[in-house]
Amino acid sequence: MWIWNAIKRTSIRSGCGRSSAPVLFVLGGLSIACVACADRDIVYSARYYYPSSDGRKSHFHLYRVNLDGTHRTQITDGRFGDIDPLWSPDGYFIAFQRTKDGSEGAQGPGRICLVKADGGPVRTLLDLGIGGSWDKAWSPDGRTLAIGRIHWVWDHEPTVERSRSVVYLIDARTGGRRHLQGWTGFVWSPDSTHGIGLHDDGGTQIIDLATGRTVKLEQGISYPVWLNQSTVVGLDVNKVNAPTVPILRFIGLNGKEKRTVAIKWSAPTEYPRQQDDRLRGISSLALIPGDKAGLICAIDAGNSTLSPSYDYYRINLASGEMKHVADGQFLSWASDGNRFCAASVRDIRPLGKQINVWMSSLHVGNKRSGTIVPITPGDVWVVGADWLKKDSRAKQRK
Repeated sequence: MWIWNAIKRTSIRSGCGRSSAPVLFVLGGLSIACVACADRDIVYSARYYYPSSDGRKSHFHLYRVNLDGTHRTQITDGRFGDIDPLWSPDGYFIAFQRTKDGSEGAQGPGRICLVKADGGPVRTLLDLGIGGSWDKAWSPDGRTLAIGRIHWVWDHEPTVERSRSVVYLIDARTGGRRHLQGWTGFVWSPDSTHGIGLHDDGGTQIIDLATGRTVKLEQGISYPVWLNQSTVVGLDVNKVNAPTVPILRFIGLNGKEKRTVAIKWSAPTEYPRQQDDRLRGISSLALIPGDKAGLICAIDAGNSTLSPSYDYYRINLASGEMKHVADGQFLSWASDGNRFCAASVRDIRPLGKQINVWMSSLHVGNKRSGTIVPITPGDVWVVGADWLKKDSRAKQRK
């Protein structure tokens, strides 16, 4: 990636540089050789193009790299499209989506797969089939991967469309599954004992995973985030896309509201109506590591050739004020809550003299200094990344 040589694959080392560990167990033929090493903490999905004169087709694969762009290591290969990498909290695994042919944006029927941190055999956890949408999230203890699946189907009347939703809780060691029928948008509690999401029975609900007991929230929220084990925050579901300013609702485990905060711009402009319209475009909320006073939100900026997909803002949980942090296709934080990685605006650029292709680079940014540095030179299209949280290294699989 950093010294480009026509998608040449670097060798995968059996050790982890500055730290390594013995084999812990074998998962369906997938031996766990080591925890992710102290370097190459960023895993990303990218398509590196061959020279236009070469004639070969390249694919999206997973790579690990240092934050300064050194020591690139290719994790997956083959005639597949490997996208949306997600570190397990303990650093042993990388979960990702694999499609049959990922040469053009990794489209088509897919499956959720697992690979160990330094590569090797790939294990399929779940076939996704065709159509619908999905998401995935690791439990904070690193043992279970939650995969949410929504499949849109047609009723007998051709104009009536409905959805079938389910969340699969898959044990990363044994492959054992538990189904939560009717759930979507599942978000783990910090201690991995509870979850929150939307249920087909109506409204946002919290589930105790040990007992199966559920609590329906008195006020529905979208994009829920656990601030701690007893408090969830999310956008007021009645205000999403409504002609009013969005509101954050803070909810307890009993489903009752604790408080609300109206979201607003930290620096209003001479065009307040346009600003308020943008606020109604918030499409996700997420934690910032180590930041107990704020959340990060994404505002859909349109996935066009010349503009970023999302603008990212920090929301002050006390005042509701928003401050711009970055923009791009995605945003993933380092454990210090200051550095982050993001992909630049995708754009069509020439590959040689004959063809034009999509390209975008991976950047590392610093929230405090405001600097953003590209770390992937060459003809490359980056579509996803995740930054391993260093505090997760202390969590060992028992």
